[in-house]
Amino acid sequence: MSKAQVKIKDIAAIIRRRKFFLFLPPIIMTIISITGAYMLPRMYESSIRILVQRTEVQNPLASLANAMTSRDDDPLRSFDDIIFSQRTISQLIDSLDLAKNITNEAEFRVLMVKVRNNIQTKVQPRESFSITYASDNPVQAQRGATILADIFIQTRSTTKNKKNELTVDFYQKKLDEYSQKLENSQKNMVSLLKQRAKGTPGANTFLYTRVEQFDQQIHDIGITIKQYEGNLAQVKTLPSLIGSKLARQSLFELQRSDVPYSIELRSQLSMYDEVSSKYTPKHPEVVKVESRILELLERIRVALGSEISKFKSQINDIQTSRSQTIEEIMNSSVVQQEDRDKESNYTIYERLYNEMKLKLEEAQISLSIGQDSENQYTVMDPPLLPLFPSKPSRMLIILGGFIVGIIVGLFSVMGAELLDTTIRTTAEIQVYKKPIIALLPEWKND
Repeated sequence: MSKAQVKIKDIAAIIRRRKFFLFLPPIIMTIISITGAYMLPRMYESSIRILVQRTEVQNPLASLANAMTSRDDDPLRSFDDIIFSQRTISQLIDSLDLAKNITNEAEFRVLMVKVRNNIQTKVQPRESFSITYASDNPVQAQRGATILADIFIQTRSTTKNKKNELTVDFYQKKLDEYSQKLENSQKNMVSLLKQRAKGTPGANTFLYTRVEQFDQQIHDIGITIKQYEGNLAQVKTLPSLIGSKLARQSLFELQRSDVPYSIELRSQLSMYDEVSSKYTPKHPEVVKVESRILELLERIRVALGSEISKFKSQINDIQTSRSQTIEEIMNSSVVQQEDRDKESNYTIYERLYNEMKLKLEEAQISLSIGQDSENQYTVMDPPLLPLFPSKPSRMLIILGGFIVGIIVGLFSVMGAELLDTTIRTTAEIQVYKKPIIALLPEWKND
């Protein structure tokens, strides 16, 4: 009991002696924490949560390998790469007009790091994702979350569509290549069999005539398709050039062709020439006629696309009938040993052509499905305007500063005691093994 009392008395004596070291650090750290807590800018946070819906429409022509690739193509696989990329951060800065006071590249890079640190993301694989943006302006926080979500969805959709377009272009080029090789092989076979049939009494020349008719039909439809494709490319570029001299010349050439709605286009162009000669380009009448022409061009574009698809379908049907006729000719003829190589080439090119045609149809279906990929993202929780700042927490900063001050004070007291060589008790002098001459009693005020 006496030892405990001695220890308590010693601790009390230390506190009395070192009260300056014990109480001054907490006071100073608390004052610094309070100042910092109220000087730091208040940050507002706004979050948006979006659900990713899987594409339910499956490509019925897709092979197992393509189906597995489609399942592995996770829409959120490159989520963080897109959100935290320099392009996305730059678009966000431009949209929020955060760089209006930036004068050089170094300041802009510092701003990009600051904006990037204000973004938080959370991903639940293949299900949903959330984006949180922090700003000292609550309206900017709300807009920032919305802009980031829109940039991700648009970037992801554009990338996917571009990939599908490149795939369709590749398969289309390969299909054209195999089609040309198959056509040359067919011509060689027909020519060979036709020459042999001339020396064969009673040969069926009707089949050879049918093949020639099919070739002529394919040639004529091919010329029409090229004309329509040229007109379609012209129509696609006209809306951005409407009102220019080049556009008027292109429209004049277009209305003279046999494209759909060419008569209506000729009427609108005549009206446009009439009103443009009377009024300025910004006059309501001129603008009204221009809008009608633009609407008509859109109708022509859709009609041309439909006609091209229909002509290509006709060519496919004719090519199928042509191939069947050639097979019939080959089955009714005796192919000699020296002609087996040509027959083999024809069979190989026919198989390659059919396979590439199937792959092209798969790619076209994937492209059609991918064009609506933005619809697979559904906003579950839209970003709300934050009413209260979320950080910094002033009470947490002040409490942390107070605790740090106490710790610093305790270490200061221990350091001061360890460095102090003053002898205050008999126990302390006994360490030096010296005799005690006299003791001074402790003075107490009664």
